Amino acid sequence: MPVARKPVPTAVEVPTIPGTERLSPSRPRRPGTLPPGREMLFWSATTPNIDPHYSEDLFGVMPRTGVVRRLTDDDASDRDPDWGPRRRRIVSMRGDGADPPYLTIRDRAGTLIRTIDVPASQPIWTAAFGILACVWGTGDRTDIACIGMTGQVRNVTAAQPGENLYSPAWHPTAGLLATLGTSTSSTQLVHATAAAVTTAITTGTPIPVSAMTPLGTAGSSNSSGSSWSPDGLSIAYVTSRPCATIAAGVPINQLDIAIMNLASGGVRLITDDSAGTYDDGLNDDSPVFSPDGQWLAWCRGYEDGWAQIMLERLDNPRTRRALVADTTRYRAGLCW
Repeated sequence: MPVARKPVPTAVEVPTIPGTERLSPSRPRRPGTLPPGREMLFWSATTPNIDPHYSEDLFGVMPRTGVVRRLTDDDASDRDPDWGPRRRRIVSMRGDGADPPYLTIRDRAGTLIRTIDVPASQPIWTAAFGILACVWGTGDRTDIACIGMTGQVRNVTAAQPGENLYSPAWHPTAGLLATLGTSTSSTQLVHATAAAVTTAITTGTPIPVSAMTPLGTAGSSNSSGSSWSPDGLSIAYVTSRPCATIAAGVPINQLDIAIMNLASGGVRLITDDSAGTYDDGLNDDSPVFSPDGQWLAWCRGYEDGWAQIMLERLDNPRTRRALVADTTRYRAGLCW
């Protein structure tokens, strides 16, 4: 369900990550008081008056310092980055004008190594199967497929016309998570076990969408990103909920971040503006767990205008702060 546009709110000031001068090894810290130091990836875009190369490009950010580096810088659109299993390579989607998008492989510096000429998006790089990505089919359908380095495509799912799977997330033991959207119903989180995915890839018999397990309530998820916890017991996802802003007498839906425990089905809201106590008019998306599972990062901003990168230790909401605080660029697609 699309999110209604809202008046542009004033950016809310949030404390930023301390500078590197305050992270001296001579100052002891309690274990876990700093996020893991492994670099996050994201994509970002802006407007021509801010950056001559304003199309979507790939970036990295260090979670302890907020230092950002640019990986791509041209007129093409680069989106949806994901680390390879040993973090030496990066897969992402690239688009040139009206042509269908395709996948690229880059090194850590952002140098192009290989293109994979398959019209796909939202790639994720798994240790077991290589790259999984969304591929478009005839009859208004989108599947999850395994993509080989030379362009081989093996469908993992078998969507019917009108069924579209987005935002895949993979865990080696918990399996495949995706958001299902159809022409007749609300979005729904769906899950396939790791064993079912392995069977689909090795036998060539894809999983029917009807055989995937629904998670949560229909309409409570959004295709703006989801993430497994490192232990495979929980998922972070985007949920569309009524916020405090009223239009035509009814609350406007706003995107929030939630975490679901798969065993109990319990849901914990990380952001919540239903009572106007959270930043009204701002959407949250692209949640991702830290490698140790103690932290969560996500993007927060005004639709496609601008977005900050937020960071919070999950056992202490008071640690929430802006890792990247400026409001001159839109950011999404976090990978940690």
